[in-house]
Amino acid sequence: MIRLRATAIAKTFTHPRHEALRNLDLEVGTDEVLALVGESGSGKTTAARIIAGLEMADEGTIELDGRLIAGPSTFVPPERRAIGMVFQNAAIFPHLSVRGNILFGIPRSERRDARAIEERLSRLLAMTHLTGLADRYPHQLSGGQVQRVAIARSLAPMPRLLILDEPFNNLDASLKTGVVREVTAILRESGVPAILVTHSPWEAFTVADRLAVIRNGSIVQSGTPEEVYRRPRDRGVAGFFGPVNEIPVRRTSAGYESPVGAVHGDLVREEGSRLAALLRPHDLILTGADDGNGDGGGNARVVANRYYGEYRELDVAVDGTDTVLAVRAPETADYATGDRVRVSPCPNLQGRVEPWLRTAAREV
Repeated sequence: MIRLRATAIAKTFTHPRHEALRNLDLEVGTDEVLALVGESGSGKTTAARIIAGLEMADEGTIELDGRLIAGPSTFVPPERRAIGMVFQNAAIFPHLSVRGNILFGIPRSERRDARAIEERLSRLLAMTHLTGLADRYPHQLSGGQVQRVAIARSLAPMPRLLILDEPFNNLDASLKTGVVREVTAILRESGVPAILVTHSPWEAFTVADRLAVIRNGSIVQSGTPEEVYRRPRDRGVAGFFGPVNEIPVRRTSAGYESPVGAVHGDLVREEGSRLAALLRPHDLILTGADDGNGDGGGNARVVANRYYGEYRELDVAVDGTDTVLAVRAPETADYATGDRVRVSPCPNLQGRVEPWLRTAAREV
């Protein structure tokens, strides 16, 4: 079932004039966490603020559980939308304790049953791993604890939807992995559908069930993390999730041929009048020119070799073309600049994982 449906949302700011959103469509299911991902200035925060009621759209409609909350003649104020929002800077009150900050999120009309409120507070403290910290003040908490207080406060009024706008941006790198893991667990336990606004592919992959990629104010692709990563609509989407090689190909009776060998049709995109395959650096295999390939000296030459600890990334110039490909290789690969090598597409792309994603998953 659909919890939130935003249709044909448009927004233009006038000072200075800037079209932030154009014909944006977005849906969130009742049991999912959606990551709204995009570069800075793509419109993702504007979309989140319009959904929350903090901005008014110029055009379009927004429905929550089938009820119209924004449209041409309708505007439900944010406090009546049953949508919680967690901001980048947490925005909790420094003069209130953890208990006071969380209870602040509960409308006064719901505070008459003191026992029920205490039970709700206890559940929220347990869910956000803040039990025993109820009487502490923000200056006595770590950055991760402050962020969990903000989430607990947003969950306190039992919203129908939670929006988290770049919630991990202000955290130290040493804290981020643990906090992302904790927030993911909180969202799962709460059962409240959520929108995570982020420019970080790793955060989106870690937290979300589904991704919606926004560019220039419109959603250009949505799907599961694997679908969007493995079958990007275009180079722009592919590039957002990490380095990508664009390799010219030609259609033959047997499939698609590139300067480095046959590529699967799922990787081919039409770029104007030409065909190109999108392969990530780890989708290519690199071997020495004398490794028994029978090519008499490889099909490329190493022009750069960068060491990143867990792996190396090499730039190789393909013979007879202007194509330079980035290729991931084991950190023990000792190819030197100028070496002849053979580069070819990996025969089983489904089994390869980005080194940075594998590392992040292990840490989480």
